[in-house]
Amino acid sequence: MTPRKLLVVAILGALLGGLFGVAVRQLAVGPTGRPRFESAFYSALRRHYPWIGAGAGALAGLGFAAIGHASRDRQR
Repeated sequence: MTPRKLLVVAILGALLGGLFGVAVRQLAVGPTGRPRFESAFYSALRRHYPWIGAGAGALAGLGFAAIGHASRDRQR
């Protein structure tokens, strides 16, 4: 698999993971509009959910691409 394809897969995974992080950040707010977890650690972590999701999505995308590439190589 070419590096360009791996980069595209990583970027797409990062975008999907970042969107998932935004969704989780919205879920972290209770029905009253206040954060569900009010400690300093969780309030700081809440701002980083999209970045954490983007990193995890990029790694997952690269992992799936590597597994798919290895299985195609094995079938040849």
